[in-house]
Amino acid sequence: MVLFHVTANAEWSNLPLSGLFVQMLRRIVALSAGIQGQEGDAPLAPLELLDGFGRLGAAPPAAAPVAASAIETTVASPRNPPGWYGTRRASGARRMRPMPPIAGR
Repeated sequence: MVLFHVTANAEWSNLPLSGLFVQMLRRIVALSAGIQGQEGDAPLAPLELLDGFGRLGAAPPAAAPVAASAIETTVASPRNPPGWYGTRRASGARRMRPMPPIAGR
């Protein structure tokens, strides 16, 4: 976690207004990309999932855990909808690939 303690205006610091701030954010994102946790194949339980209207809610009983190593390649489905997977201590939103088109539509 990286925190920048600055005000919303230039009264205390002009860092958010400078080009340096944008470069710092880009560098932090670049450094964080591709870093994996130690979950391996551990199952990540669904914590909160998106419904058909894009609202987060409690995971339905039919929602199944997803292996940590397969979270990025798991296709969204009623069994594995997009949302928060993991534990309360270490959870994260996972981008799930879109569902395949429904035949006949």
